Amino acid sequence: MLIRLNWPHPEPIRQFVRSRPDAAIAHDPVWLEVLRDGLKHTPMSLTAWRDEQVIGYLPLAAVRSVLFGRHLVSLPYVNEAGVLADEPATAQALIEEATQLGRKHRAPAVELRHRTTVDIDDLDALRSDKKRMTLALPQSSDTLWNDLKAKV
Repeated sequence: MLIRLNWPHPEPIRQFVRSRPDAAIAHDPVWLEVLRDGLKHTPMSLTAWRDEQVIGYLPLAAVRSVLFGRHLVSLPYVNEAGVLADEPATAQALIEEATQLGRKHRAPAVELRHRTTVDIDDLDALRSDKKRMTLALPQSSDTLWNDLKAKV
């Protein structure tokens, strides 16, 4: 397995993301451009390769905030864009590489926003205070709007 930082050609990554049922819309590499151009964060991506095929992907952004300091996040402003991997060992390797990147960028924390819990032996802390709520979409937008209560 080979791990690459900032692979310049997004199409193999995009194909891998599209093949994954656990991928979120924010996994598309175009979100890294949005974070760079629109919000001035430093985007990064880690990809794991085997035999010229992408087998894992972790999008990241180095975020600098006067209020919160430096963090390496996958990804800021979205609820889920954590590691995607064909195998647990690949996920482990990508996360270990992300922690090394965090140290390199002097980020005291690396925040990975996975849809499901990923078991990593050597993590110092696990935050579970960020919540995500989902709603099954009905057949029509009228039904959706009628089902939403005034407080929403």
